[in-house]
Amino acid sequence: MALTTMERPGSFSAEDLRHEKARVLRLVPPLDIKHTLVGQFVKSADGKNPGYRDDDSVPQDSRCATFCTSVVYVKNARWEGVPFILKSGKALNESKTEIRIQLKDTTDAMLRETAHNQLIIRIQPDEALRLKMNSKMPGLELRAVETELDLTYQRTVPDPDIPEAYECLLLDAFKGDYSDSVSEQELEASWRIFTPLLHHLEGNKDIKLVEYAYGSEGPDGLEDFVSSYQYRA
Repeated sequence: MALTTMERPGSFSAEDLRHEKARVLRLVPPLDIKHTLVGQFVKSADGKNPGYRDDDSVPQDSRCATFCTSVVYVKNARWEGVPFILKSGKALNESKTEIRIQLKDTTDAMLRETAHNQLIIRIQPDEALRLKMNSKMPGLELRAVETELDLTYQRTVPDPDIPEAYECLLLDAFKGDYSDSVSEQELEASWRIFTPLLHHLEGNKDIKLVEYAYGSEGPDGLEDFVSSYQYRA
């Protein structure tokens, strides 16, 4: 999120990059339970994969969240009013890290009820850059169809040499380049955002963790939750 929302740094130096990331995180208010959905996975629908509390080492009354979707805002002129939906969870249907930037509708759009244009940055696995956008269907009928420009590295770049994440970090450490490492200021700003919510969840036993099946897309109600912030999948 910090890389997506930060202002342009003065240079690509580690100091400038880390400064801008920490600066934008200081503009993010702490997470609010009213804008958060938390859950815990149970056994899969077919019963083959156990739930979180089925593990012998986990207490039966454990309230440890294994899924969280929360909405945050950046309090500056550039991002005022723009919701950032953060989603993370275990035992979901797929494991991936990606950024989806969804463009809002125009107030005078000629075609209604069309999908949002989206820029999708897939970080891992299958690194890719995709742009989904609405185009007019060829022909006489005035109808839009969703099209996609797909830059998947494995298909587009001949024999791409894509190192693993920790390969890059280890190489940077050997070279003395810490631009990809988290600074003390960035870490402090991040914990300021998350810590109040963690304490709230721990101290309020009446907050219910929504159950979701192992291998599913997440808790029931997730789609309604994100759509309430004008996000359409």
